[in-house]
Amino acid sequence: MKRESTLFAVILGVALATACSSIPQTRPADPAPFLGEWEGTWASNTSSGSGSLNTRIDPPDAKGRIWAHTTLTNAVISRFSIPTGLVNGELVLKSPTLDIVFRLHGDQLVAEYHNKRINDKGTWYLKKK
Repeated sequence: MKRESTLFAVILGVALATACSSIPQTRPADPAPFLGEWEGTWASNTSSGSGSLNTRIDPPDAKGRIWAHTTLTNAVISRFSIPTGLVNGELVLKSPTLDIVFRLHGDQLVAEYHNKRINDKGTWYLKKK
């Protein structure tokens, strides 16, 4: 039975990876498609951490920064705001402590992060509220 459940988990993982990779990435020329309220889940690739999250992405401010305001459950820091910028159709933050890239895939917003302070990498999966 254990072998069958492991085989099922492998098949399911391959199916999900194939389905997600077939969703085309949209690279908008302006930040409008990113703006608004988003909700979803996050999962670490380097630890067992995961949880839910809500993110609000605001229009560019006077300095051209696009702010992402985020609240997470089960996280070291549960609430923060980060300034991003539109780079090649993605929202990007590169800093000494955090790198994060937001990409649109169909109606989903996917963000890959690297928290350099605790050497954690992972992914956010978001849908518009």
